[in-house]
Amino acid sequence: LTYIIGKNLIRVNNIGMVNIISGEKVVSELIQKDVNEDTIYSECKKILINRSVYESIKEKFRLLREKLGSTGASESAANIIYSLMNES
Repeated sequence: LTYIIGKNLIRVNNIGMVNIISGEKVVSELIQKDVNEDTIYSECKKILINRSVYESIKEKFRLLREKLGSTGASESAANIIYSLMNES
């Protein structure tokens, strides 16, 4: 119920913090009916078997860590998200 209400009130491309802050899909977002053992297995397998997918995600996490900085990451994330909200 919360998901349905939120989906109709908020228009965003991503809901995962990593994807929001990165401004792109870094990792898959499995929500509601998409979360089951088959989809989780499939997504994990895709990352673990395909070295280029793994390396791409790893590099995007490195860039995200760089973007957030070493201290005050929560505040940095909040500021980034706040600025993105004001752009819309």
